[in-house]
Amino acid sequence: DKKCIICQQYLYLSAVSCSCRTSHVCLEHWKHLCECSPEKRRLLYRHTLAELGDLASEVKASLSGENVKQSPLLLNDIPTPSKKGKDQHMSYAQLAKDWLSKSDHILHMPFLDTAYSTALEAAEQFLWGDHDMDSVRNMALKLTEAKRWGLSVRNCLSKIDECLLRKDKCSEKVKYVDIEELVAVRCEASSEPGLAQLQDYAERGKMLISEINIALSSCSTVDHLEALYSRASEFPVELTETSMLSCEISSAKSWLKKARDLLEVNKLGVIDIDCLNTLKLE
Repeated sequence: DKKCIICQQYLYLSAVSCSCRTSHVCLEHWKHLCECSPEKRRLLYRHTLAELGDLASEVKASLSGENVKQSPLLLNDIPTPSKKGKDQHMSYAQLAKDWLSKSDHILHMPFLDTAYSTALEAAEQFLWGDHDMDSVRNMALKLTEAKRWGLSVRNCLSKIDECLLRKDKCSEKVKYVDIEELVAVRCEASSEPGLAQLQDYAERGKMLISEINIALSSCSTVDHLEALYSRASEFPVELTETSMLSCEISSAKSWLKKARDLLEVNKLGVIDIDCLNTLKLE
């Protein structure tokens, strides 16, 4: 563990840092870290006040009443933190309520990566708090999940657009299973305009997969299989069934070549019975 550069005590649970240097100080000496404005300093912590409060409650519960000393570490009376505004001090509860309102609005607006990033960055000032900040922590988790989902949707659509533009030169297609998962999971806490487009590709992929499976399970002609393979290759989404279709086409062409060779030999009045039986089995 690092030490406070002022008092040299180990910084087990918390510390204050600044981007201007690599050293840290304890909470008591935060003013003496550097000459930068307080807004540039960051609070580092291993546990939130909620977690520490729960731990203190467990310790108190495990001790008999006569052995519990009224130590500040075991008291529940924690002063309400506040932040100085333009004209007055605002409690963190008030600031958190305002943040929750803005974050809820973000979740119901068309997805914008920067809006989510800004909101999550602003949430850091509340996450260290007691249980009265649980609603903020829950909302931050929703924002994180919604942001990850929204970016995944856009990343898929970006790869699809690239494949449509480059066609045969497309190096990597989006996997159908990934699209299917994104559409199935569909984050309720995010409004992504591109979702409808992704759902369309998922539906088209599902129909193409069904056609391929039907063709593979029936006596289809090579021409029909090749037509399906051409459509699957041009589809900007990778289908695992495409490789199965390719193998089936290769096997069918190989069998046709053997059959033609056997017929060619038969014209001369000679036929190998073993070759004929092998073809029948295939």
